[in-house]
Amino acid sequence: MPAAPDVSVVIPVYNTVAYLPACLDSLLAQSIGTDRLEVVAVDDGSTDGSGALLDDYAAAHPGVVRVVHQANSGGPARPCNVGLEQARGRFVFFLGSDDYLAADGLERMVTAADAWGSDVVVPAMTGVNGRIVDQRLFHRDEPDMAFPQSNLPFSLSNTKLFRRSLLVDNDIRYALDMRVGSDQPFAISAMLAAGKVSVLGRPPIYFAVRRDDADNISYTTTWRDRLAAIVSVIEHICAIVPPGDDRDAIIRRHFGWELNKIVMRNIADVAPEERPELLAAVAAVAEDYLTPGVERLLKVGTRLRWWHVRRGDIPAVLALGDSAPKVRAHVEDGELFLVLPGFRDGVPDDIFRPTGDNVPNVIQRGLGEQTARIADGRLTLSASSEGIAPDSLGALSAALVAAEGPPGPARRLAGEPAAVVRVPVEVGPDGLLHAALDVTEIAGHRGRWAARWQLRAGSDVYDVPVRSALTSSAQVRRRLRTTTVEVRPGLQDRVVVEVRS
Repeated sequence: MPAAPDVSVVIPVYNTVAYLPACLDSLLAQSIGTDRLEVVAVDDGSTDGSGALLDDYAAAHPGVVRVVHQANSGGPARPCNVGLEQARGRFVFFLGSDDYLAADGLERMVTAADAWGSDVVVPAMTGVNGRIVDQRLFHRDEPDMAFPQSNLPFSLSNTKLFRRSLLVDNDIRYALDMRVGSDQPFAISAMLAAGKVSVLGRPPIYFAVRRDDADNISYTTTWRDRLAAIVSVIEHICAIVPPGDDRDAIIRRHFGWELNKIVMRNIADVAPEERPELLAAVAAVAEDYLTPGVERLLKVGTRLRWWHVRRGDIPAVLALGDSAPKVRAHVEDGELFLVLPGFRDGVPDDIFRPTGDNVPNVIQRGLGEQTARIADGRLTLSASSEGIAPDSLGALSAALVAAEGPPGPARRLAGEPAAVVRVPVEVGPDGLLHAALDVTEIAGHRGRWAARWQLRAGSDVYDVPVRSALTSSAQVRRRLRTTTVEVRPGLQDRVVVEVRS
């Protein structure tokens, strides 16, 4: 028996013969080398020649590719368990048979796991052929990310590197009573048991492919089947995770994403006579599992949609549409609300109090297209007024702040942030927000400043970069000295004001 490899790649296979060569070739070309990996492919009763193709690869690559043939089990859970039992590596990675890896993917993951002492490594993923993959996790490396009090609940697939001893010692296996979604309770159990969960950010390692025939289960099932599958996942989660903050942090994914999509996409598509049944079915799930803790973690627009769902209000659900609704920031007595239809019109205020939203980015989007120009010793700014309620303009200002590095992203700050210049924002006759900042205060000092919009709500300030692709410069006189002040776009068009001698 050869020495145990560093990583075993387990591939459950069922009728993916058109995609298998790309999948397997991506593994045989891995920079980690075939002496440090093994491929365990489990053919789950394929009828399209996938099994024979796997045997050809095994014959051509003895000691690297192993194949197990079994009768069709109806889903990926049993072949994944069989592959796990066959695996000998220090780490196990589960790969979809229609997907593939970057050439350095396994080496990057194993190296990171060894360097960080990780039990689970989540690789950056991207979609291929129209497949949508949530990207919020993959902006940067995270050697130690808390689960579930993070964005990890939005990455519950099994496409991760697992330390095999973690799975063996904790008897973590796939639930055989689930036709779809068995990877979610599996990944949850592993991440809860892990001493450390890590995220390996961009560039992408895992390429998730949507098949040309869209034959994946997730693309072909009816809303009733999808709803039943999601409920089964939630039931398994509840069997694993006791009631409380951790369970709420995980289940928010299902109400904010999968279940929400059933409402958003299907309510308008099904026949009108079928809509009451759909709404009643998802409302029953909300009655059982949409706890106040989950509700607090949802975005305002999603929370409002579920409020209408629970009341069976089909016209209100339809009116919200199938995309993220436009919101306005509204500050009242120092408290922030994100206003949508229904505010102060029968819907409780609590629905509109943001808790799960990224409020600074909501404000950024509401400011729309912006301009920044310098002339006559003033930096003039403009933005859309649609994202700020008219009676909340008194809480909005524009500021110049010292920039030691690139201007920061939209963020929430506690207390009054330091600013060299700060002025109130007004609405002009053109309906746009306008502000004019006197730059003579900085004209005598070489350096860089960032232009910011700042919305105050109580003790918080939502600090948002001014964004403009325009560049302009002007001579500015301060006392007896004249200097050049330039306004230009920086990172992601965040406005930089620079003083040069």
